[in-house]
Amino acid sequence: VLGIAAEGLFHSRWLRRPEIKSGHLAIVSEFALDDRWTPGRAMARNRTIAGFSSALVIADCVSSGGTTAQLEVHRAAGLRVYVRHGPGQGALVDELCRRPGVTPWFWSEGPATWPPRANDVTTAPGETGVACA
Repeated sequence: VLGIAAEGLFHSRWLRRPEIKSGHLAIVSEFALDDRWTPGRAMARNRTIAGFSSALVIADCVSSGGTTAQLEVHRAAGLRVYVRHGPGQGALVDELCRRPGVTPWFWSEGPATWPPRANDVTTAPGETGVACA
């Protein structure tokens, strides 16, 4: 797994994670080692995340901000975007699922399987997207 820091590695909170010591997580940063986190660096990191990605999966989004900005970076790069959509989701998730280039990922409860398989395309009337298996 690859983590992309929005600050220099000397200040990254990621380095305290046990996955680093176990070798299951690597961290990269485009910033100087001593750079501290700033909102601007967090937003700049979005293009780096997209550069390492083949798709974006949004599991939850309750307000506009970093997640919605990342969605737009991925769309602009022509990458796939999936947004989990299920019971209790708010108006923002509904709106995100209607954006061009976004595929709703329908979910009702329990664990989900990723990636969606070709036969997971939902057949619900009036809805297109993929269903969680």
